[in-house]
Amino acid sequence: MPVCLTDDQLATYVAEAEDGYDVNRLITRGRGYHGQGIRPTHGVTVHLTAAELVALDQLADRLNMNHSEAIRYAITRSQPEA
Repeated sequence: MPVCLTDDQLATYVAEAEDGYDVNRLITRGRGYHGQGIRPTHGVTVHLTAAELVALDQLADRLNMNHSEAIRYAITRSQPEA
């Protein structure tokens, strides 16, 4: 699939490459979701009503999390104590 770049974009990318990259930012993560350690994770599609999506957005915003993190948080908090 061809990618269209402007001359300005290309010049920016060239300058970044010539300056060097922060290797720590380029390290790819291993299997599993970032923050979940070495445990593999599974993508799950969840169908939500408009009201449920608003509630999820509010929870995620309040906790400064993305949707996935907020859902995992809610699941963890809803489990009975062992």
